[in-house]
Amino acid sequence: MDASEDDLIGTMEHAVAEMDRALGRKTSAMVISGSATPPRRNVRTQESPQFLTSRVLVVPMVRTLGYTDVTLSYRELEHVPGLVIAITAANHPLKEASENLIRTMKVENADLGIATDGIRWVLAERYGRWPKVVCMSDLRPYYVEVLDRDRFRTAVPEDRRNLRLFSNLFSKKTQDGGCPQGGPSGEPTAMSSTTDE
Repeated sequence: MDASEDDLIGTMEHAVAEMDRALGRKTSAMVISGSATPPRRNVRTQESPQFLTSRVLVVPMVRTLGYTDVTLSYRELEHVPGLVIAITAANHPLKEASENLIRTMKVENADLGIATDGIRWVLAERYGRWPKVVCMSDLRPYYVEVLDRDRFRTAVPEDRRNLRLFSNLFSKKTQDGGCPQGGPSGEPTAMSSTTDE
């Protein structure tokens, strides 16, 4: 079952509040807006950037998407029944995490995987013998909307179509329905025009 828009936005609101608590309002806003990476020093919760990203941005969103078995760890890779998750710190390039994900999916013969920095999400699925990246999503516009609403009590609402598509593609499926491909040839597709990678 797909996660609802309200659940996804609620998870993002909680993430903004947790980032504020860990980094302070100014640094948190810079990280969420994409103009900075989480610092290694002066983190109130004394977490590494990667663990902070995992605890605040990734694990809650993965649980909202229906993967309730996910646990918090200090590793770069998470394993949930039916899913491998490669995590990098917020606003770091996803290339290394994506390569690590594909490599792990090959070794473990996994059918589904996600590489993420908590804001940008890449979905990989096995087709035949090899896993392939099949879609990407950038949740930053929705995080910025939540941030604006928190800071200024008002925000210009983002179009929810990409959020619904993210929910549809990344939510845990109750039966093995697979990930719908965007293109008829099975080529990777970008879900959002703001996706960089």
